[in-house]
Amino acid sequence: HEVRTAVSGSDAIREGKNFSPDLLISDWRLKGGSDGAEVARTLKKEYPNLQIIFVSGMPVQELMLEASDLVVSKFVEKPCDLDVVLSSVE
Repeated sequence: HEVRTAVSGSDAIREGKNFSPDLLISDWRLKGGSDGAEVARTLKKEYPNLQIIFVSGMPVQELMLEASDLVVSKFVEKPCDLDVVLSSVE
């Protein structure tokens, strides 16, 4: 697997457009003006098969409502167990 990281939402969008990702793992709240949902929506338009995993300290039910237009593979609540994230990737 090839992994790319970004320090902000706008960097994630730029990196994603240059990288053609299969999977996005993102926090819901990001620096740089774009939140995780905006990053996911933007990249999903470019890559319809993109799988999405959100990590957040917000309640999952709240995230599910806010991301109802996205097909999200998994919501992981913080603090999160790395094994949960890894099993979601597999």
